[in-house]
Amino acid sequence: MFSFDSNKKAHLLMVTWSILIASSFPAASLIVGKIDTTSITALRFIISSCLFFIFISISFKFKIKLPKIKDFICYSTLSACLVFYFWSLFKALETTTPLHTGILFTSVPLFTALISNQIFKVKISKHIKTALLLGAVGAIWAVLKGDIELLSAFSFNSGDQTFIFGCITFAFYGPFVNFSKKKGMLTASSAVITFCDNADW
Repeated sequence: MFSFDSNKKAHLLMVTWSILIASSFPAASLIVGKIDTTSITALRFIISSCLFFIFISISFKFKIKLPKIKDFICYSTLSACLVFYFWSLFKALETTTPLHTGILFTSVPLFTALISNQIFKVKISKHIKTALLLGAVGAIWAVLKGDIELLSAFSFNSGDQTFIFGCITFAFYGPFVNFSKKKGMLTASSAVITFCDNADW
């Protein structure tokens, strides 16, 4: 039997999340052109809302209450970040490639650091900045499979421009969650927050 401490679990979850994210780009490209961008985004949130509703209904013994006004504003803002990101992904793939979206997505950690520092005034240490830079370079290198020619051939098109804005809104999500929790605007569990983000009431 394998035993996992909190650090190992965190790394395992991160690897799993990375695999799911990486596979989302080619998977989304297979859907583009067959279903309207707005429709597929709406369907994604409807399905996820139903699944999360079942989960938190069982977990919290059906003690589900409608959010207060301040909570509704938070959930709507967070939901808007996710909705625009997924919409931008499907929209971008109409005119760009899964490779381009994969490369652009590696910018999310850097955008997250910039948003945290510039908007929410979170101090970013030099070590973290260095790690983010090295991580971005490593991610781009991995996506390009070490082929410099692919990097030199990379050029922005309308789909890339759309998706880069989606990456920025996605990067805003994490810092805003932390900010809202510190201000007491969000006090629910991660499961409930995620459900309300998807449901958007």
